[in-house]
Amino acid sequence: MNRRSNGWYMRDARGLAAVEFALVLPVLIVLLFGIFEVSRFLLITHKLDKATASMGDFTAQISAGVRSQMDVFASTLPQLMKPFEASGIPTVTFSGITSGQGAPAPCTGAAVPCVAWKYTVGNAPITRIGAPGGVALFPPGFVAYANQNYIAAELAYVYRPIFAYTGVLIPSLRMQSLYRIAIFKPRLNFDMRLY
Repeated sequence: MNRRSNGWYMRDARGLAAVEFALVLPVLIVLLFGIFEVSRFLLITHKLDKATASMGDFTAQISAGVRSQMDVFASTLPQLMKPFEASGIPTVTFSGITSGQGAPAPCTGAAVPCVAWKYTVGNAPITRIGAPGGVALFPPGFVAYANQNYIAAELAYVYRPIFAYTGVLIPSLRMQSLYRIAIFKPRLNFDMRLY
């Protein structure tokens, strides 16, 4: 037996780099797409926070709950969410919350914060803050004071990953409904009725 031919295949390194690259390439591709999708998700949640705050702030600056003005505010959402598709924004809900003296019906004489009105632009209404005439369900940590009025803007966005398999590989990036709420005190002497 020839000594040179014995075990030559163990010392031959030709093609080793190609094999290593073939083993590492799928991991690198998943990592690349994961980085892209995670950063896209974070940017969408940031835009959603800003859009929700803008909706609440716009509504807090008017003197009454006027449907036509809230329709105009909601129509600005595609511009606020650019460069992301606005088709993922199905719903924005505006709510007037009041308590104490002078509260309009259905909240007249309510000792706790009450949802005086709710106006939804979009698909199904968001009801996390509560139904009109019911007790307002504020987010944890929010302190509502007696005899105060509040404006709440709720926004739901349907997040869809660009790559369908992303949700399988990273479960927190699956298709989901993102929800945000912004609560403001009205800046003017706000009439808590909906017109």
